[in-house]
Amino acid sequence: MIYGEFKVCTFDACYYCFECHENEEHVIPGRVIHNWDLRKHQVSKQCKLFLLHIEEEPLFNIDETNPTLYNVIKELHEVKVSGEFLLTVTRILFLKLFREDKLGYSSSVMLLIDH
Repeated sequence: MIYGEFKVCTFDACYYCFECHENEEHVIPGRVIHNWDLRKHQVSKQCKLFLLHIEEEPLFNIDETNPTLYNVIKELHEVKVSGEFLLTVTRILFLKLFREDKLGYSSSVMLLIDH
């Protein structure tokens, strides 16, 4: 039997023994999305491994989950606008290259690919 004080994991709100919860810390994705809370919180070993596993995965669409975050966080809004601009420029370039290729002007396509 394990004796000691139980600890609550901030990520899943479950109770863990002192061997399973050693006060490891990690950023909680839900707190970032809903509160823009980038602080590290105490999590259990199991949750820490899970959070490390999904850390680089784009799991949440902020436009669907919390679109008001763009109005509150200036830097996040700037990143969104820059991304939309780059996407538009990319589409225009591909359309221009496709049109020139269809018309027989493939030399400009090769010139851009070489650079």
